[in-house]
Amino acid sequence: MKLKKKLILFISTLFKTTQVHSTNYYHTGKLDEYQEKEVYSYINLINEISSKKIKKTKTDIHLLKGKKNHVITTKDIRSYYGKPNHVIRNKNDSLGVTIYVYRIYLGNHKTRFKLHFSEGKLALYNYSFSSLKNEDKSEIINTLSKKYLELEKLDVANEYIVDSNNTMITFSQRTSFSVNYIFDTSFISKINEILKAGEMNKEKLHKKKESELYRRL
Repeated sequence: MKLKKKLILFISTLFKTTQVHSTNYYHTGKLDEYQEKEVYSYINLINEISSKKIKKTKTDIHLLKGKKNHVITTKDIRSYYGKPNHVIRNKNDSLGVTIYVYRIYLGNHKTRFKLHFSEGKLALYNYSFSSLKNEDKSEIINTLSKKYLELEKLDVANEYIVDSNNTMITFSQRTSFSVNYIFDTSFISKINEILKAGEMNKEKLHKKKESELYRRL
């Protein structure tokens, strides 16, 4: 029960504290109009992967050329991309999450570029596209297929890409279409531990109810 309460607190407070910076990128309106429509749930993101098939790539997945993904820091990102449009921090959880949010153009597409840091190191990042036409979505998927799978067909609803370093590219299609890049780090291990503990608690609760039913009947 304590784990469940802690997890709910973690998710609910993830986006409460924001810090606004000026932008060197395109302007989409007043900064106070920026609203998170959905809490970015690491739990759901990792949990979804278990039901999908792996597509292996021979091409290493890198954000910054010449820099290993798991050692990238907030300083590296600021140096390369400049100041983020928003900085989201959650100091109330043991994961030490900080999120940098940039609004950029990716090709011709307006994109929300979010980088998630745990204890100062990059754990995952994603590109989120809103209001994509079918042909635009196909263009993005085909570009990924060309870059990492030698044009092999990619079913984003049921497959994800993995390189030799266990870096993953997964896809989310909730309120918007997102491409997620997830690194093999201790942060992901912690999320998996939470998932495992949650399943164990669920099993214990189920057995308890069965036992109570047996005793009372």
